[in-house]
Amino acid sequence: SDSKIGLISAGMNFSLAVTSSNLLYIWGKNCVPNPSFSASDFNIRAKAVADSTYPRYVPGLPTNLQIMKVACGTHHAAMLLEDGSIWAVGVATDSPVPMWDEAVEVLSPGIVDSSEIISFQAGFDRTVIVSGLENGKRQVIEIQLWSNEELRQFGAVRPSYIDWLEQEDGSQKVLSVHRGWMHTVVVTE
Repeated sequence: SDSKIGLISAGMNFSLAVTSSNLLYIWGKNCVPNPSFSASDFNIRAKAVADSTYPRYVPGLPTNLQIMKVACGTHHAAMLLEDGSIWAVGVATDSPVPMWDEAVEVLSPGIVDSSEIISFQAGFDRTVIVSGLENGKRQVIEIQLWSNEELRQFGAVRPSYIDWLEQEDGSQKVLSVHRGWMHTVVVTE
């Protein structure tokens, strides 16, 4: 009954949408967990995921928080919530078994102020957030989807290309960061 789309993004071969009622849906190739798959089974023909030709609800997000932004990489999708937390689904960097069945938190609240987001982009296996700070500077954080909870909790990094950019010209403010498969584009003022 809730068919009005509020946010949408597309990955390599899947799409993600958030309805006006703040419900998250995903569809496309290889984005539905296969209940008969076993990682310990030696049947190499068994796939960990299947295709979904219709939007499938993704559980796991806190229901009391609004989804503010969505971004899809090659094999993952990230959602920014109003408290500044970031949640994701998809193929984790450290596991061959995809995590499409339930969204998991990849960045805790308090690191990013959702009202100060300048850019929220995903590419390949990373999500990049550019946000404003109180002192007028820009914060750039790069995160990945990990299956290991400890890696998820401590996986946010300041990308090395930002250090290089500040050494070259510290007066430039980052407007957005776009991740490709093997490259990154940084747009400055």
